[in-house]
Amino acid sequence: MKIINVVFAFLVFCCCFGLNAQQNKYYAVYFKDKGIIDYQIDNVLSTKALALRAKNNIAIDEKDYFVCKDYLEVLDKAGCELLMTSRWLNCAVVKTYDNIEKIRESPFVKSIQIIDIEDESDVNYDKNDICYNNVSSKTDFLSYTESYTDTQLKIVNADCLHTAGFWGEGITIAVLDDGFKYADRMRVFNHLFDNEQIIATYNLVNDDNIYETGEHGSYVLSVLAGYKHGEFMGAAPNADYLLFKTEDNTQETILEEFTWVCAAEIADAYGVDIISSSLNYTEMDEQGQSHAYSDMDGNTCPVSIGASVAASRGILVVNSAGNYGSTAWKYIGAPADAFDIIAVGGINSDSTHWHSSAYGPSYDGRVKPEICCLSANVVVANVANGYSTTNGTSFATPLIAGACACLLQAFPHKTAADIRNAVLSYSNMYNAPNSELGFGIPDFYKSYCQILSLPEKNRVESLALIYPNPVIDNFRIISSVDIDKIYIYNVNGKLLNSEQHRNTDKDVAIFVDNCSAEMLMIVYIVFIDGRSVTKKVVVAEL
Repeated sequence: MKIINVVFAFLVFCCCFGLNAQQNKYYAVYFKDKGIIDYQIDNVLSTKALALRAKNNIAIDEKDYFVCKDYLEVLDKAGCELLMTSRWLNCAVVKTYDNIEKIRESPFVKSIQIIDIEDESDVNYDKNDICYNNVSSKTDFLSYTESYTDTQLKIVNADCLHTAGFWGEGITIAVLDDGFKYADRMRVFNHLFDNEQIIATYNLVNDDNIYETGEHGSYVLSVLAGYKHGEFMGAAPNADYLLFKTEDNTQETILEEFTWVCAAEIADAYGVDIISSSLNYTEMDEQGQSHAYSDMDGNTCPVSIGASVAASRGILVVNSAGNYGSTAWKYIGAPADAFDIIAVGGINSDSTHWHSSAYGPSYDGRVKPEICCLSANVVVANVANGYSTTNGTSFATPLIAGACACLLQAFPHKTAADIRNAVLSYSNMYNAPNSELGFGIPDFYKSYCQILSLPEKNRVESLALIYPNPVIDNFRIISSVDIDKIYIYNVNGKLLNSEQHRNTDKDVAIFVDNCSAEMLMIVYIVFIDGRSVTKKVVVAEL
């Protein structure tokens, strides 16, 4: 696991501490301003985060700075136990008993919201109870296109991005869930640990090992990042990941919304490209705390406000719409109502609306969910090191988030807004969205071609010739157009070779070390005019 530097250790301290304390009453104390800022922004945001802001042309503003420490000291002296802070919401979450009115009188306090009252008689329950069917493991060799996950990747043409050599490499994704039970020992995640793709993990709920609780999070992560040759393929197995436990399955309180925002702020400080969240909030345990449909306007629920801020920081937020379609509630749950994110609804394998997928629009009339993906019989890797099928927009979400990571890898200079627009614009109902499916089913291959300004079929096959094919240890690329870059991947998505060429290169000799160890190689050629082509090269047997 990669080392966390001092900046992030301090950030976590500022965002949350004492979360495992015995709780009586929780309050969110909102402040009028940030007070005196006497430190540099690089004490808050990493170099990668600052680079992401620059790429997205986003200026640093007051939301990026920590809550004023002087205000926190006043809360402490008043007898409040500080649980977490939010720089985006400019608030502190505290536990206190009977002195909140004293705090309300402070000149720097804007407002106070009660967000939880502990009830010792609460019965623990699991909000993420999942029904799934076991899938027997195949013993014979399976090619990529015969794997269990073939259908769910192809339904949005994410497999085309894989074929083009994009597997999420270089993209960082934060996953917010209820824990990642046994992920550290599940075979589909071996590559994540072997390659140090898990950048950091955070448990913002309690002191449990993040890998000992939360099967839901493990299933979600498998759809995103899982890989087992010939059997299972996640949407972005080569991406880097931050894993957050933000969800407490024993209760449902607004406190969890603040924990979600806290996690998003930590992810922002790291400079993550994408947040994948399969969490929703509507009905709360405490009377009077539940949301109404009128709250689904992007400006009311704390978690939705936080998600909108995350999007405004250049992060592509992908969140499930919720599984309320067949309930009395019916509508999307927060933060799916947030602005400028991608809320993901659910479909069946025949592209019809999955009956439990939540409906839009947002209360203020925006198209929600934005898009949809497979939510019925989604194949996941289970904690028993087998495979299962399960249902829910929870699993449509990582499919979309992972495909977005692959698209962003293909176009690293594009912004989160660019990727979101490309995905929505080439969904199949873009010109006639509805409250069930939003803009419809995305086509990531069409989005890829749209960004390249190419016709849908990307007719460049004749621009380059590879010979010999099959190859032994080298081959040549002959092109009628000047070649800019060449990338060579093996069938597992590992980059074997890359070369930058001058504008006059139309005849290129390629040598690949250990070529004989491969059965198939994917050659991705980028031409100087921006067009590209993917070629398959078969390795000859000696």
